[in-house]
Amino acid sequence: MRVKQGADCRGLKEPITSKFFIIEECYRHAVSPAEFTFVITCGTDSHEDRPTSLHNAGLAIDIRIWFLSPGQVTQLVTDLQYYLGPDYDVVAESDHVHIEADLREV
Repeated sequence: MRVKQGADCRGLKEPITSKFFIIEECYRHAVSPAEFTFVITCGTDSHEDRPTSLHNAGLAIDIRIWFLSPGQVTQLVTDLQYYLGPDYDVVAESDHVHIEADLREV
């Protein structure tokens, strides 16, 4: 795992940080060659204008996908949804995958 320069991961909570290994394994499965690692492009930063964003609560991250093929993105999202389970939302955006621990539904 790497963090994009300028991204802030201070304050990420255990429901997200405890899943870094799963995220890494899903990423390596979807992306070839396997030496690629996922890059967090947004943690607790950049969401002051959206007070209900789970980024602000330390319960969401975005990971880089701009260099992945559509098939790799689909594989990544499918794997993440399966292995993270129903308490996590995984959404593919144009240049990142958003992952959040949706604890409101627990």
